[in-house]
Amino acid sequence: MPENIINKSNKETVERKLTVKEFCRRYDMLKTDEQKSNFVQSMVYRTYCPVLEKKVILQTMLDKTIVSDKNGVEYIDMFLSKINFTTTILLLYTKFNISKNDDSETTAFQDYDLLIERGFLNVISAAIGEDELNELTTINGLLMDNFYAKNKNLEAFIAKYTQAFATIFGMFADEGISELMKYIKEYGDVLGK
Repeated sequence: MPENIINKSNKETVERKLTVKEFCRRYDMLKTDEQKSNFVQSMVYRTYCPVLEKKVILQTMLDKTIVSDKNGVEYIDMFLSKINFTTTILLLYTKFNISKNDDSETTAFQDYDLLIERGFLNVISAAIGEDELNELTTINGLLMDNFYAKNKNLEAFIAKYTQAFATIFGMFADEGISELMKYIKEYGDVLGK
């Protein structure tokens, strides 16, 4: 993630130098409540994000939460989705440097814990505004609905009941189920019509 980005809505460069951990360290050094409040709010650089930018970031984050079960049926890991939604808020509205460490591992879980534990996410959310966050949440929900509408039921239904029949009757081996799932994925759109 770049340290600096250009905020296209008002053409200013936004410096992303502080990690959430460093922000917390500096926050703890401040003396007055006013300084602390101003410091938290200074991390929010905009209160509106263009809708297409929201869609692109949210879709990217959603794609990272899609996992497959043992039958190859894809679903959204809602735990990861929650963490990624918080990361999206930080990316779209704040000056935090959200990056990976040297081992290419994200600090999203640590960042989430620090922000929630200290109540900073509430302050950041208030600074962004309820209407904007509601719109972000709505767009995220629509993208999830699109995923489920696209991947809905035929594949999951067949996988579920094939597994149940295999257990009850002992008729199918895992290879047979895998082959059936490949066929369904290939021809599922035609079968679902």
